[in-house]
Amino acid sequence: MLEQKDVMVVCKKCKNSVPSSIIRMDLDNKMMVCQTCLKEGKKAAPAKTDSSQFQRQSSISFNEKPVEKPKTIVINKVKHRCEKCNYAFNANLETMNPRMCPYCGREVVL
Repeated sequence: MLEQKDVMVVCKKCKNSVPSSIIRMDLDNKMMVCQTCLKEGKKAAPAKTDSSQFQRQSSISFNEKPVEKPKTIVINKVKHRCEKCNYAFNANLETMNPRMCPYCGREVVL
């Protein structure tokens, strides 16, 4: 029979090299850790906060500036239809773009 050797993997929490057979997924931290780190993490889980602490935290006011809406830029776009292929597209009157029909390549006259 062939011997099966465990591949050595680095634990993401303690940075020790451990066999892959004892690596587990820590769902709280979303990383692969060894069993000893996983057990330590469950023992040191933070206690649940009571509602009075939550009320104190939510009553804190922040000095936030009101969010300004982005300025709208008016662009003179016109719907245009190619005379050769009847392809409909938008053309910008200020920049005279597109200069050619995007479908057939014929020169656009605006």
